[in-house]
Amino acid sequence: MSYFRPLLAAYKAERVAGRDGSQFYNRLNASQQALFMFYVYYQHVRKGTEEFYWWSAYFYAKDKDWPAIVQAAAYFDLPELVALLKEVEEWLRVRNYPKQLSGFSVSRDDLHNNPVLHAEMTLLEKRLKRIVPVKKVEQYVRSNRHEF
Repeated sequence: MSYFRPLLAAYKAERVAGRDGSQFYNRLNASQQALFMFYVYYQHVRKGTEEFYWWSAYFYAKDKDWPAIVQAAAYFDLPELVALLKEVEEWLRVRNYPKQLSGFSVSRDDLHNNPVLHAEMTLLEKRLKRIVPVKKVEQYVRSNRHEF
């Protein structure tokens, strides 16, 4: 995903300068915001079941990030990913996962301590790997360079 490097470099420069990441995000256009959220989520959750579990719960607990991730999937016309994200959201909601970071105590070790949780997350993560069409996002970016 080399097309993301300029956005990532700009974001890191903002963070190094001590600025809030949300200010950077708010200055992006809609296409850049969608790419940013898609990439940030996917790059974290694609690294295995534990990462999928923890990062999904973490982004869910950030009041603006989770809806932005779902919106990014919709922006790139990824209906299977939108459906999976909504399923994950419902899974987290029903189990009373925190909707804010102040109550966030999710640990990657939760999966090792709970075989049922591990099995459920493994199934969701495997589905994610089957349906995330990174090439479709890349094609969109290549075809619409002026938006990025």
